[in-house]
Amino acid sequence: MKNTILGLFVILFMLTSSNEAISQIVIGEGGYAVIDCSGMAKNAVKTADELAKSKGVGGRLKRHVANDEIGYIGGTHGTTELYINQKVSRKFAVANQSIDKLGNESAHNLITWAEAAGWDLSANYEVTGMAEIANTGCVMYKGTSGNDAPGTWRLPTQRELMIIYSVRGQLKVVEPTFVEMPNGTGTLGNLYWTATESSDAKGWNLYFNIGQVSDIYNKDNGETVRARCVKDLY
Repeated sequence: MKNTILGLFVILFMLTSSNEAISQIVIGEGGYAVIDCSGMAKNAVKTADELAKSKGVGGRLKRHVANDEIGYIGGTHGTTELYINQKVSRKFAVANQSIDKLGNESAHNLITWAEAAGWDLSANYEVTGMAEIANTGCVMYKGTSGNDAPGTWRLPTQRELMIIYSVRGQLKVVEPTFVEMPNGTGTLGNLYWTATESSDAKGWNLYFNIGQVSDIYNKDNGETVRARCVKDLY
């Protein structure tokens, strides 16, 4: 929990400590809320080349974990020059609703981590990066127009979802639970997956009613929460 709180503080500090580190919101671009992180510190934002290197087949982010910033490249476990969760996308749209297993907009459905990220269900039980791909979740989301090609959208990283949370009041909201709730209690309806894993059994998620980053919900038990997709706009 200490590391979780510290991580959120660091993100918020980056967003508010200086004019160079302010994330800007553009409302209504393409029918979505768009988060522009280009004003953040240079070493906090991926270049276009770094973003491309962080992605694998079909637009999926390569398997990665947050606590030791190790990326999974080519199915092997090892460090790389690019730590996928270390930097965020420069500019990305946020989908207006969550998605279901088939990538359809769904304000109430819940989904497993593997289904949300576009991996075979075996990915819920391991973190080796050897799981097969699956045409599910954000990979299959076609946008509100229904015209976006598969792989256009993806699951946000842990740090990207923290940024989304920090500006949640400025987002275009369709599903009612994507807001801060007054009672401060966590419910599944306010819990969202990130693409970032914490272990072979767990994935990072965030409570949108209390701002708590957590890995309390297991991948390996097939537990289901919500998933909100993002679209890179470079």
